[in-house]
Amino acid sequence: MINISKPIKTTLLYSDKIMDDITTPLANRKGFSKGASTVIPVYCYRSIGVSDPNEDYYKKLADLDNKLSGLGHMYLRFTENIPILIENDISIEINKLWQDSFLHITATENLISVCNIPALLPDISIGPLGNALQNGLIDIINLYKKNSPSVTSTILKNLYIKLICWLKKFACPTFRNIDFQKTEYNPKIIYYGNIKEHEVYFILLLSKLGADVLYINTLTDGKFGEVDNGNAHSALIKLARTEELKSFPAKVMQSNNIPPASINNIGFSPSIPIPAQSSVPITAPPITRRDPSGSGKREMSLEELAALSSSTVMIIAFNDKGEFIRRGSGVVIGSNGLIATNYHVLQNACFFGVLFEGMSEENLYETYTVINANVHKDTALIKINFRTQPIEISKTGDLVRGQRVVAIGSPFGLMNTFSDGIVSGFRKYDRFEFIQITTPTSAGSSGGALLNMFGELVGLTTAGFDEGQNLNLAVPSKYIIDLLENNFTAFNLEVMDNYNTFRFDRIAIQFDGFFSYLSNERDYKVALLQSRYDQTNLLYYERDKFFIEAVEKYYIENIKNTAMKYRIEKYEFELMAGKIFFTYTYDRGRIVNKNWKYT
Repeated sequence: MINISKPIKTTLLYSDKIMDDITTPLANRKGFSKGASTVIPVYCYRSIGVSDPNEDYYKKLADLDNKLSGLGHMYLRFTENIPILIENDISIEINKLWQDSFLHITATENLISVCNIPALLPDISIGPLGNALQNGLIDIINLYKKNSPSVTSTILKNLYIKLICWLKKFACPTFRNIDFQKTEYNPKIIYYGNIKEHEVYFILLLSKLGADVLYINTLTDGKFGEVDNGNAHSALIKLARTEELKSFPAKVMQSNNIPPASINNIGFSPSIPIPAQSSVPITAPPITRRDPSGSGKREMSLEELAALSSSTVMIIAFNDKGEFIRRGSGVVIGSNGLIATNYHVLQNACFFGVLFEGMSEENLYETYTVINANVHKDTALIKINFRTQPIEISKTGDLVRGQRVVAIGSPFGLMNTFSDGIVSGFRKYDRFEFIQITTPTSAGSSGGALLNMFGELVGLTTAGFDEGQNLNLAVPSKYIIDLLENNFTAFNLEVMDNYNTFRFDRIAIQFDGFFSYLSNERDYKVALLQSRYDQTNLLYYERDKFFIEAVEKYYIENIKNTAMKYRIEKYEFELMAGKIFFTYTYDRGRIVNKNWKYT
């Protein structure tokens, strides 16, 4: 929840070096004030074209993206059109309240009042989205009416529904837990590429809530310039020349062993650890599919498939003493750091090291977070706090005997070994299906990617026959999809995506997650453990009643609301940070056994 109640207003700032100034702390901005009414000076810019030399321009853009990622959930980057997300509850409610009179310019305030925000967005109805949102919506709806004098009532209603649904999807996690009286940074929004008309109105609305907005297009101002043709809501900067749009520049991911002081020197107190030392690009080189028909699905060359190695990892399992247990492989399947692997790779381990291509084992990423697992189907999902480039999972998993496939894994610690072969059969063991393949696998290959020739994940390489030649097995991708569609997976992911960081005063504590069944699906445990990389000193806060109250409110209300969403009626919650140990049990609407310990 956003936990400020004082009204805010935003004012536009201007800059001739926006890529530098957008990272400036609020306290260092001209016009920033706190008090009965908080004034947030924001940057809202359209940057059109590229500067010379253009290599430096794209490097600077990648560096900016890298730095803004340190803000975690407070950073939104769009590199393709925003998906249309229409929620039935919101659509039904607005349709029920809608009046054709809302179309008139003088009726906008009545529209916002009748279709009230607290009813439509109950979990983001306080703070900036309780006082600034109404004014922002009035401005945006009036701007739309001014730009579209012949618009019909139905078209206006559809825009309003779309804006409210986008707010629920993006504004809630982006503005969560922000107190502009105390926070050092405001949310950041980057939109790269060709933007649609309704998306412009949404981006401008986020600016009016206190976010910095940077729209980047190397060729044209397009719809943004048409919507804000008088530059009343944004500023325009035209660079030296224009050129056709390229892919958004890949940022560089590095290892994570960086002291907190170095993070502060970068300028952010991130919810995503900011890396240092050896680097590896996390986005594969652009892949061109050979597709003269334009159907969008043609075979790739082996070289193109091998480039997907940047989205496969080595996983190293450790016991509770930090001793090595085993190596395995994994496949990135989500842009939020979600990785699929075999359950047996993680079995009996306490934490895991994740190694991307180009990283050394001394600088691997360590995590406790297992999102979910299925022992019988030998599948598991772990998560790291990095933005990652995923491999697409085959939705059908259709395979036939003799079909060509490739495998990417790390046998015997040989990082991202690439091999090809064919599907040689389909087997069943203990009622569960496996794919028999001729692609060579060895110890350490378990959990690696089995891909079809379209670059889609069709399975996880899992086992081989020691006495057979090229007799190897893979878990089919449908078992990964089964795990992804599990309610507990969705719940655990939402907890880790939205609540893995707790901000209070000038600290930000980062957590890994541990989830488990205690006895059955109505008896669940959620544990948040201070990240192995988080060295936040909590000595000052351990007995601070305001800190304690803030932790309780944040992790009781938000976890409860998320659990209700996924029909989890009973669970235990634990939070460990420094010497603090906070626990409670939620049992069908009641909080019991709430306790604080200090060790």
